[in-house]
Amino acid sequence: MDGDFSKLRAVMDYMTLEHNKESIVVETAYGFTTDNGDTLENIFSSESAELVGYPATPQGQATYLRDLMEVVHKANGGGSYYWEPLWIPVTGASWATEQGMQYIKTAGNVGNAWDNQAMFDFNGEALPSLNVFHLVNPEQTN
Repeated sequence: MDGDFSKLRAVMDYMTLEHNKESIVVETAYGFTTDNGDTLENIFSSESAELVGYPATPQGQATYLRDLMEVVHKANGGGSYYWEPLWIPVTGASWATEQGMQYIKTAGNVGNAWDNQAMFDFNGEALPSLNVFHLVNPEQTN
């Protein structure tokens, strides 16, 4: 994404109005920091934050998610999927298969490249972005 959500909204509106199709945003994520919690290089960087326009902070991540949800809702979208809220820098929290994990460990790396985009900090504490789901749907208790 580059800048505001206007391009996303335009595409979603087009799919709804021109093709009568519902859109879903998949594999979205945003960094709560530009720090790295493990030995793998992060995908999200300070350049990413500058390009998108939200600060790389816990509140910036929450605001990004809230704004995204608003765009999806206003465009009558089907929802969004966050990728990947649980990939904190601990052993076993990775995308890799067992063989892939062996390769990563052999190369001297531990963790994953998405650790600074999780909805939990490097110590496993929930970030404000997790609360956004309750704020946009307060009746939801689970």
